[in-house]
Amino acid sequence: IYSDVSAHCIFRLHLFSLSIVRMAGSGSAGLRDGPWHTAQFRRPTGLACQPNAVFVCDSGNHCIRQLKVGVGGDLQVSIIAGAAVPGLGDGIASHCRFNSPTRIAFLTELQIV
Repeated sequence: IYSDVSAHCIFRLHLFSLSIVRMAGSGSAGLRDGPWHTAQFRRPTGLACQPNAVFVCDSGNHCIRQLKVGVGGDLQVSIIAGAAVPGLGDGIASHCRFNSPTRIAFLTELQIV
């Protein structure tokens, strides 16, 4: 799995077939949650993967996004942290602020840094 900053998308490389498939992002810069094919990112960068989700630093939107299979089996994109405005501020996930986050990692199953 990798992010393409210029295409504003997340892609998956299939190692056996050596094919590349778009996982999420419409290809247009923006901020839209929802189904993988209509969701929008602005300069996605760092990624962290867990068995049931992928977490993305959406650096141009100053937030952390989650890709997860939703009801019905479609991949859904949603903001899980950040107020989508630049800044520096601690607090609950929906109100904290980032300034162009670029890297993400897991400390434990419940903690992301």
